[in-house]
Amino acid sequence: MLKNLDRPKTASELASTCDLPRSTVYRKLEQMVDAGLLVKHEDGSSETRYTIDFDEVVVRRGRNALELNVVPKRRSASEQLSELWSGVTAQTKSD
Repeated sequence: MLKNLDRPKTASELASTCDLPRSTVYRKLEQMVDAGLLVKHEDGSSETRYTIDFDEVVVRRGRNALELNVVPKRRSASEQLSELWSGVTAQTKSD
């Protein structure tokens, strides 16, 4: 699914592209959002869009196991403020 997120996409688009049931796609998308790999964009439109939220994943072989490190995307201060404000706005609308 990550390979097919070359641009913001809905769960329906990913289900079609990946030839997977929508229920599976929704479940996996939520797991990836919770893990910090994806961002969920809810802009009031009919469907939520998802985007990748990391620059790279580094896998190293340790002594007894594989080590996994996810490198988050770099964000400018204005991008961070915009994300924070969007979250505050969404929270106040739901209250």
